[in-house]
Amino acid sequence: LEDVGKNNFVKLQSFLAKEQENPSCAVRLEKLMRSTKYDVSTGFIILADVGLNWMDIDIRASGKDTPVWLEVCATLCLVIYTVEMLAITALRGRRVFQDRWFLLDIIIVGSGLLQLFLNAIGISVDEVALLRVLLLASTPE
Repeated sequence: LEDVGKNNFVKLQSFLAKEQENPSCAVRLEKLMRSTKYDVSTGFIILADVGLNWMDIDIRASGKDTPVWLEVCATLCLVIYTVEMLAITALRGRRVFQDRWFLLDIIIVGSGLLQLFLNAIGISVDEVALLRVLLLASTPE
């Protein structure tokens, strides 16, 4: 029995050494998402999204249609938020659903995706767009 314990310890040490040499995708993703560069990049994306929403609100308030480039940029921000949420969910599993801020993010991003889907099939739901503004106040971890 003592040999089994030593053998498992040696296997664990070997595994940890290999993991440090060639970290798994999840380890690299976790490291990336905890980096300062990632935080700064996320901040710039959020600021860009604020500006895009601001321009969109002004344009629609003046009675004009939103330009295609603005819709594409706003959709790109939504895609980035969605990918980030999926990455966080993949890394943390079901624990993310215990975080109230993450649940709020799910509702907000989900409303943006719902709006995108409804617009694609020809249904305009401008009220749902207001929920996306809340995304700017709540940032994923």
